[in-house]
Amino acid sequence: MYRRLETYDSQIKMIYCPNCGKKNKNYFKFCYHCGASLKANNKIKREPKPKESNNTFQVNEYITLKLEKGKTVIYLKDEKFRQCKYLLLDIPLDKIEDFEVIDSIDEASEILDHSMENNPLIKIPPEIEFWGHSSNIQAWAENNYDTRLLHSNLAFPLLKELTDLGDPAAKRVFKEEIAKRVEAGHKNTIDYLLNQNYLSYLQSEELEVLLGHLKKNISEELRAKYKHLVVPEELNVLLDIIDLNFLNSKTLKLKRFTLITPEAKDTQIGFFIKNGKITKINLFKSNIVQLPESLGDLTHLESLTLIGNGLKELPDGLCKLTNLKTLILSGSHIEILPRDIGNLRSLKILKIDNNQLRSLPSSINELNNLEILSLWNNRLKKLPPNWENLKALKILGLSYNKLRYIPISIFDLPSLQNLDLSNNLIEFIPPEVGNLQSLQVLWLNNNFLRTIPENLLKLQSLRQIYYFGNQFSLRPNNKIKDLLNRLESRQVNLR
Repeated sequence: MYRRLETYDSQIKMIYCPNCGKKNKNYFKFCYHCGASLKANNKIKREPKPKESNNTFQVNEYITLKLEKGKTVIYLKDEKFRQCKYLLLDIPLDKIEDFEVIDSIDEASEILDHSMENNPLIKIPPEIEFWGHSSNIQAWAENNYDTRLLHSNLAFPLLKELTDLGDPAAKRVFKEEIAKRVEAGHKNTIDYLLNQNYLSYLQSEELEVLLGHLKKNISEELRAKYKHLVVPEELNVLLDIIDLNFLNSKTLKLKRFTLITPEAKDTQIGFFIKNGKITKINLFKSNIVQLPESLGDLTHLESLTLIGNGLKELPDGLCKLTNLKTLILSGSHIEILPRDIGNLRSLKILKIDNNQLRSLPSSINELNNLEILSLWNNRLKKLPPNWENLKALKILGLSYNKLRYIPISIFDLPSLQNLDLSNNLIEFIPPEVGNLQSLQVLWLNNNFLRTIPENLLKLQSLRQIYYFGNQFSLRPNNKIKDLLNRLESRQVNLR
């Protein structure tokens, strides 16, 4: 594969091609510019000649490089484009063989020794650096703007600007170069193109084909990497997640599913395995809009966390996960839960905060091992009447909904320690609240309460009440004021 790597190393001598005059490494047998035979005793030395002065080099009618105050600056049609950064890289002699398989400067930059960069003991004369940049840009232009010959963070901005300036050669190859580099599969280059939104310059048909190719590569990479660690049926579920969401998810294009470890337990897109079975999946802020029905095949899954995604509904297959203990679906657009969610009998933690739920299925009463249920910031106007089977429930969060009434059965939950009813439309708390003998914290603030029940005095475990932002008066000798004073005398913190 043709490549151009400008080298500055006192250990590597340069010889010049007798045909084209371009520099070559002294161990090359043929010129990598024109293919002519090289001889070790070649004495020809020919450098690019400036078109205007020693401080200016014109590559073509669109590109000019100038040496200004010791720095190389690129001009496009006489408009300053950018200052060139560090040019020269040190290639250790014992790693020369590594460069026989590289396909681009991007790949080369990953395996090169960058110790010379920012090394104050090594000072490259600005004039030499200037001609090095000039030689690189000239080679790039002479080879039809082949983006493999420059680092992508210079090649593509240059190519885009040249296209906008009307350079016919740039216009002809711009989109082609984007496609070629994505298809080449070099991750850092693909990440750069995605992060800088270069794929947006492609037509929808072109983009669809290219993303299909990229998705195939990512899926094959995942299968090859984990096929000996995960049973095929479960690995297919991860592939189904990629397949359903790849078009909309920038994260799935940029990142890969990786194993969750104790050191990286909050991996953005990751999974944990035990005995070849997937037991945990994390998908954080990945713009996941759909989960596959095959999710139900993960029969050993214990934890599923999807935070900050775009889900509107959940597959019925979710209800087959009878070993699931933690389900976190916060920060999506979920409007309805599966009717049979009560089948998740092992579930201990269910968090569906910050969604669009308008109702809950009655089967939620069957989650008899549930300890935490968090439903704040939804659109709930009413709750199912029956809650008596949730005997293990310790925390119930219902803040920031549109509730006016709380079912009586909630006030009979024997393990409930924290009840958050704040920021609703509640006008009345029934006296049955006095049955919550395990209750420690009660949130009633920002509702429409005109009174609070005297039965709060029966709650021996109560330590904190939030009551501000309601409709009742706290004037001296007021009944409510007296009740609050009595609670405070029992070391209940009032807020």
